[in-house]
Amino acid sequence: MYLIAGILLAFWLPDSRNFLFFALHFFSLVYLLVFFRARKQIFQDHFIGVFSFFMIFLLGYTTTYFRLPENQPAHYNLVAENENFILKAEITEELKPTKFADRYILKTAELLNADTNLQIQGKLLLNLQKDLELKKSLHPGDLILIPWKPQIIPEPLNPYQFSYKRYLQQLQIEQQITTKNGLVEVVGAHKSLFSFAQNIRKTLIFDLQKYDFGNDELAVFQALVLGEKRGISTELYQSYAAAGAIHILAISGLHIGILLLFLNFLFKPLPAKGIARILKPLLIIILLWMFALLTGFNPSVVRAVCMFSFLAVGMHLNRKTSVLNSLSLSLFFLLLVNPYYLFQVGFQLSYLAVFSIIMVQPHLYRLLNIRIKILDYFWKLISVSIAAQLGVLPLSIFYFHQFPGLFLASNIVILPFLGPFRHRDPDNYFKYFQFLTRNTGRSL
Repeated sequence: MYLIAGILLAFWLPDSRNFLFFALHFFSLVYLLVFFRARKQIFQDHFIGVFSFFMIFLLGYTTTYFRLPENQPAHYNLVAENENFILKAEITEELKPTKFADRYILKTAELLNADTNLQIQGKLLLNLQKDLELKKSLHPGDLILIPWKPQIIPEPLNPYQFSYKRYLQQLQIEQQITTKNGLVEVVGAHKSLFSFAQNIRKTLIFDLQKYDFGNDELAVFQALVLGEKRGISTELYQSYAAAGAIHILAISGLHIGILLLFLNFLFKPLPAKGIARILKPLLIIILLWMFALLTGFNPSVVRAVCMFSFLAVGMHLNRKTSVLNSLSLSLFFLLLVNPYYLFQVGFQLSYLAVFSIIMVQPHLYRLLNIRIKILDYFWKLISVSIAAQLGVLPLSIFYFHQFPGLFLASNIVILPFLGPFRHRDPDNYFKYFQFLTRNTGRSL
């Protein structure tokens, strides 16, 4: 909570360099004095705890402050609009195209003209107008040159309409460039692990399209396996949303949990002693993050992999790991890496749902004492679904103005076929399955 409070204050007070300078020096000095004082005490008082919370608050504020565009000296927002520049940028992601344009996310690098070579930073939206005569194929990792004509992303025309501008700002995209195919020149490629994974992902999607799948079946398959949701039509998306099963289309906690189970089974022959005790969880975590890389670091995948990384370490160290502590650690880590996650709807819904499941579901489950195993299993699914929907109800009404009335039916019918709930070795996996059962049905 203190980290989140610091992040929010930085967004509300973006122009506060003097406050930041004073707070950093003052609280750092006071914290050092309180820390050395606490080392001499046999019984600790509240000062060390209070000032530790203040330091966490300041950490969130400082991390966010230096991520804001107006506080980055090389951000393209500070470049004069009347300059005649050519932009050199890297394509980092390909978005779902519209009827009139292909869309990409650019990572800006340089502004060039005859006399100047200006280093800049920041992300841009590129709208590449479709041309039937000249079709240019761009891929993640391509370095391109385009005319520097940034435009402000417009606000929605109708009040309370979805704001695409605000959505892009949550992705740290402040402006856009709209240009034609003929004005884009590919000058090379930036070889990186991320661009390599993106191209592999694109090749796999292209290969899948060769098989005789229907459009909706192919779209769902790509979403479940590779996290590629661009092929999902609006009608299909709305159908899943109305049924309360939209989380099925996103690679999330349930899917990563199944992958973790498979990796545990795969590396089970490794001994639990010596170097293998460290090697096994390390290999599992590396493979989980490689899968996240293959999905293009989809936010829901990153959240799930981050949390299950903490769980994997706890499982293999044979320590009692609190699910709530693991969830809080993953939240703390992700917000430090990218404070903008806090304002993304998917991030809010997923963490609120899981916190609700952890806190509310055990109380719901204890309301009925069912001795028949099959009925008890379905009661677990029902209690998990109810707890999750109670948690996200305020945000669902606020953002989407609807409540999915079919969430119980969809979760009971679909979820049992997406993941295993039994294993022959309950001593090794009891804690993991207890966690997975509690969190079935919602994305992490």
